[in-house]
Amino acid sequence: MNNFTTAVLRTAGFLGAAILLSLLLPTPMRAQAPVIIDFDGIQSTLIFNQFASQGITFNGPLARDFSPTPGFAHSGTKAIELCFAQEFCSAPLNINFTVGQAHAKVWVGYTAQLTQPTRVTMQALAGNGQLVGQTSVVLGPSAGPVPVQNPLEVNSPSANIRQVIVGLAAPAGETAFNNGLVIDDVEFGTAGPAPTCGAAVPPTVSLDQPANTLQTPEVIVQTNEFLLEGDVQTLAPLDVARLTVTKTPGFPAITNTADLLSTIVQRDGGNFGAIRMNGILFPGRNRISVRMENCAGAGADTAVVVFNPIAAGTGFKFLGLEVNQATQDLTNSVPLVGEKPTLVRVYVSVTGPTTSIDSLSGALTAKRPGGPTLTPLLRSINIIKANSSTDVQAKRRDLTASLNFMLPADWFRTGTLHLELSKLFINEAELNLPCAGCGNVDEIGAPRFVVFRRTKTLNLVLAPYEYSLSQTPTPDILFTPMGALQWLNNVYPLAGSFPSSGSGIRLLRILPARPTTRDLHASGGIGDFLDDLQDVMNDLQDQNGSNWPSDARLFGMVPSGSGGAGRMPGNVAYGDTWAVENGLVPQPNYESYGSIWAQEIAHNLGRKHVSTSHGEQPPSDSSFPFPHGGIGQPGAAIITGYWITSPPSLISTGTAADCIAHAHDFMSYGSVNSASGEHTRSWVSPFTYKALFKAFEDLSQVSAAAPPERAEKLIVAGRITENGTVTLRPFRRVTTEFTTGPGTKGEYSVELVDAAGRTLLSHRFDEREDEGGKFHLRSFNEYVLWRDGTQEILIKRGKTVVAKRAVSPHKPWVRVLTPKQGQTWGRKATITWEAGDEDKDSLTYTVLYNSGLDSVWLPIASGLTRPSATVDTSLLPGSARARVRVRATDGVNTAEAESQGTFIVADKRPLVAILGPINGQVLAPGVSPQFAAAVYDPEDGMLSGTSLKWTSDRDGLVGYGLGPSMRALSSGEHFITLTASDSQGN
Repeated sequence: MNNFTTAVLRTAGFLGAAILLSLLLPTPMRAQAPVIIDFDGIQSTLIFNQFASQGITFNGPLARDFSPTPGFAHSGTKAIELCFAQEFCSAPLNINFTVGQAHAKVWVGYTAQLTQPTRVTMQALAGNGQLVGQTSVVLGPSAGPVPVQNPLEVNSPSANIRQVIVGLAAPAGETAFNNGLVIDDVEFGTAGPAPTCGAAVPPTVSLDQPANTLQTPEVIVQTNEFLLEGDVQTLAPLDVARLTVTKTPGFPAITNTADLLSTIVQRDGGNFGAIRMNGILFPGRNRISVRMENCAGAGADTAVVVFNPIAAGTGFKFLGLEVNQATQDLTNSVPLVGEKPTLVRVYVSVTGPTTSIDSLSGALTAKRPGGPTLTPLLRSINIIKANSSTDVQAKRRDLTASLNFMLPADWFRTGTLHLELSKLFINEAELNLPCAGCGNVDEIGAPRFVVFRRTKTLNLVLAPYEYSLSQTPTPDILFTPMGALQWLNNVYPLAGSFPSSGSGIRLLRILPARPTTRDLHASGGIGDFLDDLQDVMNDLQDQNGSNWPSDARLFGMVPSGSGGAGRMPGNVAYGDTWAVENGLVPQPNYESYGSIWAQEIAHNLGRKHVSTSHGEQPPSDSSFPFPHGGIGQPGAAIITGYWITSPPSLISTGTAADCIAHAHDFMSYGSVNSASGEHTRSWVSPFTYKALFKAFEDLSQVSAAAPPERAEKLIVAGRITENGTVTLRPFRRVTTEFTTGPGTKGEYSVELVDAAGRTLLSHRFDEREDEGGKFHLRSFNEYVLWRDGTQEILIKRGKTVVAKRAVSPHKPWVRVLTPKQGQTWGRKATITWEAGDEDKDSLTYTVLYNSGLDSVWLPIASGLTRPSATVDTSLLPGSARARVRVRATDGVNTAEAESQGTFIVADKRPLVAILGPINGQVLAPGVSPQFAAAVYDPEDGMLSGTSLKWTSDRDGLVGYGLGPSMRALSSGEHFITLTASDSQGN
């Protein structure tokens, strides 16, 4: 405002013009000259009661958040700005007189360009609040600031004006913001007496910081500063607010003082601070006194601050840093994943005569090899008390013993990075103390680098199943999978944070729900259900030119309460999930479901159990280095979502036998308390994380193998019992590029034999472990190149034939009867067909659905022996060009038929789950909420970005997509609504 007043506020010249006019024009006679307040020479920034001796006070009304406004600000030496240094200020100027006035006048202007006409109004009110008179003036439009040369005046035949209100006018139903309005030269008729004190008692003062309690009788600091925060309650405006610091003991007293009124403490009282007071302490004990005065008297509160300066010769020693994305050791041997949220923990000790330093924080800088320093300078997310201990392992077990940094996204992108502890602070003051080794270099002075590597995506299809053997059969298809997969994203070496875009988990589809009658508490039922899942997965992999990823995995979600199981190695698994009949899933369940899902998918990747201490199914991995299935090294939960809060959570590494005492690797059963059956902490050990990293490491840029060619293949599947008996499942012939391996090694083999007994092809393989159930289950599912002329299929173990199947001479035939051309499907739909086989073989059927929007055929029913199926369409992509395909197999030979013409399936709305903020969460003032959600659309898949709109019933639009809101919310209770829109506008 100083530049503005210098440029355009010519108050003295304007008053001269006013005097000249009064000589030329007739004016009403007044009993005495009017009182003019020009604000010249005022020293205080804010204008309150500086002119109370003349019977006029400037007191702001209540603001929009119901806090009293302090008044208005003096700007330069020539004018005052109504909303000085305030955003969205709607408070008008409020002038009060102790005696009635017959005349009131002000001059107004504006600090900036006005693009449209803007009306300023002035109301004069009597003592009872009735309107005496009103006037207005229009400012602008203008090319620049509007000079303060626009008068507003109200005259009354009787001296009854006791209040004047000045502000910008607003259309009906809207709020006027007075930012930029400038006022000068308040003129009124008669000076009055000073206002009487309306308060019966002196102010009440309470200090929160420095603390003054029985628990904290004094505050100890090591730099010349302390936090000041407190509260003052007053019924009359404060006249004095003063801080006094006195060195104790000492005579005569040595003091430092600071005036707090209008800068830190407002005249109407209320909370003040927290604010840092710098440079006013004396070495040793200091008595801190805050004294407030109003017209009725004074109130005060005191505390003690001890200033112990850091002794000369004190410094720091860098003990090391670890870069942690889920688990790590101090040598940083656990590989790092590019694009995965990252925590860096820095360990230091204090050296020299001062052995501990309070309130220590730090800053990291980073460089790429040969590149410039990355910006910004990264501050630690915590403040610690540093000591002289060099026991790094002890510090690693305590998140408050390390300086912790959450790296910005640009720092953990794929590539090489050098990290350096470049600055140390006590509170906000930078320390100029030496720090040995903080440059993070090796013994010969070379930078220690860390490398972030690229990993592949976990391509996942979810298959919800209604568990017919339960009273609560319906699977939760949104909250549970989203929370469980976010937990899995934490503990797997995958990029990003599910369900955000860029996550290392790609949810390809959620298939339509279907029922299962398999008993998942019995080994036979577990094996049968895995076979069912394998059939569905085979149907997905047999896509004809669909770009379906060859490494996709199918995960069944069943509310059975039975845990889970998975094929090892393989691409199918299942796990427990919440049942919707039980209400909203509790937040702690995300960890228990996540650990189950993580284990079963890890079985697909070849990982065994890592312990036998909790009844794990053998054989376990004998090379696991940690006792009792524990995680061995401190873990860090960094990806924060609905299941955990920020800042990162340190996962315990205790070694007690009781499973509550420490976290277990999710590849053990230790997370289930054997006494209570309740789930406790699960996490990942470096051992399991490193093994999974090998499975996911993206080596495509090192060696790109040629894609397999499309060919006709025979899917051969079966089960192997404990005694070696082999039971075959229906085979089928498909044309696909998908392969299960080269077929050149293994204990078992598939041989295709012609009518003369000659072997046309031999495909070798190993059995797969079915990890789940009480008994050791084994299975196989192989894609074998087909050879024309095959009459018999032999399954051998070594040279011994353990099973065989004849190939009948004729293929089956099939014809789809319904749906008909143009038919519209509802929530449930029935498909019918007719089929036959000249060889009178029993037939098994699969039904697939295509929306016409892509080339993917989704399996919606399988393992059928009757020529009809009823399906739930609620998760089917909508289309006006839908088709179905029925596949029939006689055990080897396969036939397919499609529906005649296309039919209609209604387009779906997105499924929406708010994962954060948590219902009832309390946010600190000024903190922006973190928005997290899972939104799945059957047509578009996972939605993000501007497809997700967040609104508040108080503040309107507050954000898009996932992450922090656009701004901090206003004070009060908010109802947050997430509106997700798909590509069709649903």
